[in-house]
Amino acid sequence: MFLYISSLRAYRKYNSKSWQTLETNKISETNSEAVPQARITSVANKTIIYEVDIIHKELLKIHDKLYEKRQDDQCEVRDPACVILGVAKSGTQELVDFASLHPHIILKPGLASRRMFDLRKDVRRHALLKEGKSPLPCSYSDQTVVLKSDDFLYDEEMPKILHRFNPKLKMILITREPVSRMISGFSFKYFQLIQRREKFVFKPEMLPEMDHYFINVSSGKVHERKEQRMSTYYTGMEHYLKIFPLNQILVLEANEFKDNPVKVLQRVEKFLDIKPVITDDFFTYVDEKGFYCLNSDQIYCYGSDRGRKLMKDLKPETMKILRDYFKPFNTKFFDQIGRDFDW
Repeated sequence: MFLYISSLRAYRKYNSKSWQTLETNKISETNSEAVPQARITSVANKTIIYEVDIIHKELLKIHDKLYEKRQDDQCEVRDPACVILGVAKSGTQELVDFASLHPHIILKPGLASRRMFDLRKDVRRHALLKEGKSPLPCSYSDQTVVLKSDDFLYDEEMPKILHRFNPKLKMILITREPVSRMISGFSFKYFQLIQRREKFVFKPEMLPEMDHYFINVSSGKVHERKEQRMSTYYTGMEHYLKIFPLNQILVLEANEFKDNPVKVLQRVEKFLDIKPVITDDFFTYVDEKGFYCLNSDQIYCYGSDRGRKLMKDLKPETMKILRDYFKPFNTKFFDQIGRDFDW
């Protein structure tokens, strides 16, 4: 954190106009009232709107439009049948958002806590309500409730807790090449720190030098930080495979999801044993963003706080040290899940 704060102080000495530019294009009069805070451009006769809150509203609208309620079915609070275990900065939020358009998936907003599972069923809801926490969402009998966490993979007690909760529980793990995940995590924290002061267009060159944050540049030793531990997926997966069979854990990869979200979401549909609904029609690739965006009456993309096309890299020698460090962990992880990723 000291690194973030000291670097921020240095950047505040810069000409404010060079980095505090509002992330806003000129908005046409026809759209300005509907989305006054969103950045808007256009392509292929459709408006591109860059605003996460508007994405969420559109996803909900599609979800509700697609759902056909069974006669006499009741919306009730049901236990989750699936948990997303993490990992942070691997696309967990994007996975949750895009999957939520499916009419048979109900996702609870926010992160799940251990306490949601570490109680007897007859006292769980009462305890949560007594603490003032939101209850689980209402769902119909043909819908699957999914909860998300960024770090359940690294909690050594969670596999036992989840197994007591439901030994047939399904889990989804989305991972990312370890070094790029760490760089993204650092960038996101730095972005958030500046964003508290001013809205701006994120540029990789704004980031401070990161090499010494991840390694001792003199000795070449990798620092044991949270970012490093969260990228050694083998150690977390080991705890789960002692309790659960592999066929109850769907392992996804960030680049596969980025390059072909429909294919990955169709794997989620099959894993959850729900009706196939998601097709290519729901998404379109936007060159400006460098990612797939939601395709509806208009095109809806995340702003610069998510899905950044360009990232600042580390020095080649630092990249080599880190990749060599993670290589044996990656190999063990690939052996665990029975497939390799291009890491």
